[in-house]
Amino acid sequence: MNQDNPDIEKKGVERLQERIQESPLLNIEQRKHWLILLTSLCLITLLIIWSFLGRIPIESEGRGVSISADGVFLLESPSAGTLSEIYLTEGATATRGAPIAKFNNPQLNSILSSIEANKFKIERLHTQSLLIQKALSINLGLFKQGLIAKMVIDQTRSELMQKNIEVENAKSELSAAFTELEQNSFVKKSQFNHYKSLLEAPSGVVEYEEILKELSTLRAPSDGKVLEVLINPGELVTKGEAIFWMEHPALNHETTFYGTINSETAGRLRAGLKVLIEPANVNSKEYGVIIGKIEGVYPYPVSKEELVQTVGNKQIVSYLLDEGKAITQVTITPEKDPQTKSGYKWTSKEGPPYEVPTGTLAKMTILVEEQPPISYLIPLWKLKSQ
Repeated sequence: MNQDNPDIEKKGVERLQERIQESPLLNIEQRKHWLILLTSLCLITLLIIWSFLGRIPIESEGRGVSISADGVFLLESPSAGTLSEIYLTEGATATRGAPIAKFNNPQLNSILSSIEANKFKIERLHTQSLLIQKALSINLGLFKQGLIAKMVIDQTRSELMQKNIEVENAKSELSAAFTELEQNSFVKKSQFNHYKSLLEAPSGVVEYEEILKELSTLRAPSDGKVLEVLINPGELVTKGEAIFWMEHPALNHETTFYGTINSETAGRLRAGLKVLIEPANVNSKEYGVIIGKIEGVYPYPVSKEELVQTVGNKQIVSYLLDEGKAITQVTITPEKDPQTKSGYKWTSKEGPPYEVPTGTLAKMTILVEEQPPISYLIPLWKLKSQ
């Protein structure tokens, strides 16, 4: 019996040691579970707080173009013909009255020849009419003396009347030729009247070649800068077709962005909303985007014709239009920053080391509003916030 006690005690000690060794392991496992649970509760709490207090931006994307605040205009061809020479390139400045393009219109030469022939005909008929008038005067004297019959007087008067009719017909033809010449020339009406007065001079003093050259030359109607040349030399130009897209001289050096947005989101747009403008000629990853704000929202969907009147360039209007969808026009004013080369405020510190010229295409992102994340889970919350 005494011999068994040491074995029993030994086994009891071993069991006690095993329990002591297992006890810390069990405590460690329990601590890990509590740590995971505590972390999960913290994350859930933060998520709930963020769902109510956080904000998710609601954005609307569109397209835009930069337009000088002083305005842009299209220089259209006043007549039809083949463009033979262009004296200006993109970015060049035109001064009022300076030649900017030359055309070839074969009709001008033939009309000038017709004018010359009609002038000669009128001069010849005038000479013949004067001779007949003198003959009539002589015949009247002879008739009073009884030397000729009255029939001769009547015949002479008939010839004089016929010559006067021919003169009037020739003058009508000359007037029609001048009208046709004006319609086919490339000068303004005031300039044409000057050349018309030169053509009405006696045939011997008219320099037809010089006048033909002037009538074939298009001159700048006002000062301006060429934004784009729309026609290439050698192409046939129709009357009223745009040749140059130009901007008026910059007086205040301010630029406005005209943009188009899908009309479905137009009801949520208002003046003052923040806009991010990404010009096509700027690497946004390197230089960021322009910061601006909405200045005005067109109250109705805008048509292609209305955009053409505003922008003045049909190709850019085609870019602004979203085919098959109604669009709304917005006016955007970029924020200024005199420290940048472009003069605009960018999301980066300095922006690009160059200017953003008029006519630059751009993508726009409008920050319409901000919603708490909970509004996506509980739609009634979103309705209540609105």
